[in-house]
Amino acid sequence: MMGYSRVLNRVCLGTLFLCLFYSFGVTSSPALSKLSEAHHRTKRQEPTSRDINVVVAWLKRNLPTMGMELCNEEDAYEGIRCPGTDEQDGVCASWDEICDGTQKCGLRKKDLCIDNLMFESSLSREVAEDQCSGEESKNACDIKSKEPPRCGADYELSEELNSVEITSPGFPNRYPGDMYCFWRAKGPPDSKITVEFLAFNTEANYDYLSLGEGHKCDPVDRMNYAVYKHSGSSLPEPSVFTVNQNEIFASFYSDSYDFASGFHIRVSLANHDNMNIYTVSPPELNKTCGGTVNIDMNGKANIVSPNYPQKYDNLYECDWIIMAAKGRRLGIQFHDFVTEKSADILTIGSGRRPGKVTKYTLSGTAIPEDILVIDGSKGWLRFTTDDSNRRKGFKLTVYDYPLNDCGGSFEVPRDGSVAVASPLFPFRAYRINQQCLWLFNISNGRKLSVVIDDFSLSYDDIMNVGSGTRPAYDWSNYIIKEATGPTLPRPKKFFVGKNSVWFYFRSNGERVARGFKAEIFDSNLYKPKKKPKKGKRLHPNSDCGRNIGREDVYDKITITSPGYPAPYGPLMECFWLIDIPFGGNIRLKFDYLGLETHLDTLTIGNGTNPNKKKSEVMTYTGFDTPPVYEGLFHQMWIKFNSDLINQYGGFSLTIEPRPYTTCGGELHVPNGGSLALASPNYPDTYPPNVICRYVIHGPLHHRLTISIAGFETESHKDNLTITGGCPPSNSSAGDNMLLDAHSGRGRPPNYQILPRAGSVWVEFRTDKRTQLHGFLLNFADANLKAVPDEALGCPVYNRTTPAEFVAGTVPALDEGVV
Repeated sequence: MMGYSRVLNRVCLGTLFLCLFYSFGVTSSPALSKLSEAHHRTKRQEPTSRDINVVVAWLKRNLPTMGMELCNEEDAYEGIRCPGTDEQDGVCASWDEICDGTQKCGLRKKDLCIDNLMFESSLSREVAEDQCSGEESKNACDIKSKEPPRCGADYELSEELNSVEITSPGFPNRYPGDMYCFWRAKGPPDSKITVEFLAFNTEANYDYLSLGEGHKCDPVDRMNYAVYKHSGSSLPEPSVFTVNQNEIFASFYSDSYDFASGFHIRVSLANHDNMNIYTVSPPELNKTCGGTVNIDMNGKANIVSPNYPQKYDNLYECDWIIMAAKGRRLGIQFHDFVTEKSADILTIGSGRRPGKVTKYTLSGTAIPEDILVIDGSKGWLRFTTDDSNRRKGFKLTVYDYPLNDCGGSFEVPRDGSVAVASPLFPFRAYRINQQCLWLFNISNGRKLSVVIDDFSLSYDDIMNVGSGTRPAYDWSNYIIKEATGPTLPRPKKFFVGKNSVWFYFRSNGERVARGFKAEIFDSNLYKPKKKPKKGKRLHPNSDCGRNIGREDVYDKITITSPGYPAPYGPLMECFWLIDIPFGGNIRLKFDYLGLETHLDTLTIGNGTNPNKKKSEVMTYTGFDTPPVYEGLFHQMWIKFNSDLINQYGGFSLTIEPRPYTTCGGELHVPNGGSLALASPNYPDTYPPNVICRYVIHGPLHHRLTISIAGFETESHKDNLTITGGCPPSNSSAGDNMLLDAHSGRGRPPNYQILPRAGSVWVEFRTDKRTQLHGFLLNFADANLKAVPDEALGCPVYNRTTPAEFVAGTVPALDEGVV
């Protein structure tokens, strides 16, 4: 265990402050031990918090590159963890123990050396110690010069040295700015310490002293403090007291403005005949502030801290409960905010129970630039202050705040309403190049009504509104079409007559304006007389798309919009039905996507019926190229729809196989199905020096068709062999050879093969030189009767097979991989 004399040279670096070392005034009896040199490893005699931050940041950044780290990330003054050790069994050396001659960071190495000599050479411990050296790391010695400087000191009191006097830096002259100083004093076991304040004068509310029980600086628990952040020109009350422990700490903080003479404190061992033990009582909070704030529809309310714009008082806990109409949400805008950082705190949350669901926590002087949003009609604010250092406080406004993100799906509550607005409304203009789609629903049996109460768009920008779950491609469900300009559109109030309504907003790339705001009501709450007429349905152009069978596909499928790369036409409805080859394991990749956002769509589904909602897998729109999608499809449908205006480049979509790429294995083609097989790592380059052997079985008694979809290997070096029925090593394989050691760039002339057998053997060999992309094969059920293996002169292969093969689940053959 490290002795207290070494502990005395440590200072705590807390999470709130840095403990700085600095020259200070100390008065004590002549017998008092000489104080440690202040800031003895830096040329500057008055380091500031900023100075020490630079040193600590350097240590945290550079120690890991030297194989070291701080013993405590929150306390740079504890020392350095020795190289090659960790937190569980590591050795931590204080700054005084680093490179001090005893080589603490080399003791582990020295102990290992001694143990080895004693065991292997039967030497005595004394002899072994003379022959072993710790050889402390040179990095550890070099880093000693980076010890952080300090402001403050540690004292050990005794009967001979029974008191010390602590003063602020420069006392009785003005202390410097931007300081944090820390002192500790320890008496003998079972002793107690008396504190007497002789003088005190600091900048009120900003430069303060804390003092309390224990060894740890600035503890989190308020009950450890006898004096907490005291400031001003008066002595603390009481000014003389005794703490019920043998250790105390004191810390002093000053900001960068308005300095004073500071303080003078006497710390001594307590006189047991005359002790006034100080006890800390929990502070009582003033909860008479706050209240309930009701926000009307489209309304607002101001909230300020107590006494604003004067300074608030200490020990406040103010709760405000905010209530808006059913279905609405709240937005909070700050006009002023000044509190003591990390001490006086404003928390904001949703619901009616302060402290439960917290969304924002604020303190300090930074005014939030953005509106703070509470998604719900109920919210709360709680403002708590500690028992020191008052500030100006805050002023804010709470608004009935619309849904002004760019799009989304929302539920309108029964007997309630919601508000929707263009992005950033009402405090900023919307941005250019935005396409937003909002959908609003209410439960079955209820209908919706709409009121548009604010509208101002640039003439290049438009808003559409309609009934249903999305804009109809033929505009048949549009109620407001292409509204633009500075005046309210018509109708500005209407009864939708359905339980869903949508809003679409598009801004172009030149000018912006204020935007729009609308209310969506449960029609039981508000129902205008106006009910729009139903639009006329138009027939789309469906002369596009096609059915694609497995027999039409050899390597990949490419689907493009009509006329691609030229713009597609208006009001199109194209449908593709694809019988997916490759065993259904595919990779779906877009080469290009350019559709009118939200209004023109490309939908992909599993199966054959697009009218089944659950069959939809994904819907694409807009201009952002989607990521590659991989999945399992035996049958796929693709549907493309465009509306009446604004046609763009369309899309180009490639469906590629996601083949089996393990080196070797036994694979099974399902009845009426297919699967893909590729070289290892395909479509990346295959590995060198491999021999991969596969056997592929068709459905029982069925022949297979083989399509070589892609081929690229090193000529005459890396080759592919395919035989029907017999393994390549069998004597009869030559009679059933389908592809004999093919290599090079490009498919062989017979890239489509129909073997007689129901099983096919494949062998792929590579050397150690050039690696290319390899091969891609597709095997499909030919639905033709196969010739038995024995009729081909091949040994009968024992089929113990599952009903279907799923890529990646069947283990490789014992002889299949070299």
